[in-house]
Amino acid sequence: MEKRLKYLDKDTLKKIGERCLHIREDYNEDRILSQREFATKLGITHSRVCLIEAGKAEMTLKELHAYQEISGYSFDYFM
Repeated sequence: MEKRLKYLDKDTLKKIGERCLHIREDYNEDRILSQREFATKLGITHSRVCLIEAGKAEMTLKELHAYQEISGYSFDYFM
């Protein structure tokens, strides 16, 4: 299990969560994917997607990389 360190304040986590939600909503042009469907595409758990989008958890580098690869956004977009 990856160790998660708390580096970000609550406002920053909320902004990152909003951007991750935006990525999920824009991923598929036909309809918005559920958190479960998107988690499968990312290769992470549904609960992690839920926590990230709610601004309740910091992303690991693996998760950040998965979001970046699937969306094409730069790492800077998340910050």
